[in-house]
Amino acid sequence: MRYSKFALAPAVAGAAFIVSSQTARADFSGAYNPANWTLTTNGGSGTVNTAGAPFSISLTGRDGGAGGSNTDYTIAAAAGGLWSFHWLYTSNDTGTFDTGGYLLNGVYTALASNAQTGAQGDVLNVAVNAGDIIGFRVFSAVNLFGPGT
Repeated sequence: MRYSKFALAPAVAGAAFIVSSQTARADFSGAYNPANWTLTTNGGSGTVNTAGAPFSISLTGRDGGAGGSNTDYTIAAAAGGLWSFHWLYTSNDTGTFDTGGYLLNGVYTALASNAQTGAQGDVLNVAVNAGDIIGFRVFSAVNLFGPGT
């Protein structure tokens, strides 16, 4: 999946309490520089391409080998707030064997599968605390016929 421009804005607590009307904009720089993220391939051949940073990164899942695998790109949130980002999913595979999505403290939320190649969208306002592990995942169920990106 290709992920671009994300924001981590201060969270609002309570119906009448407003912390700030300003939105903090972040990208793959500063605390979120690609050098600070962790790529986990679970022994597979998944990759991350950070050449588009600070504006975007591209995460590609495993292809080849037996059994399913995850390719994760994660980081501890530098601050609490609301996490938002834009995503695009592509694959040469067919069916629904591969998916792409995001992680929050190890909980995976799939956003698209091979059946939806070319799908894109925005994830808005996911509440995170400082230190929460946020990130992105491409899951490959069978590791055949081309990876998800």
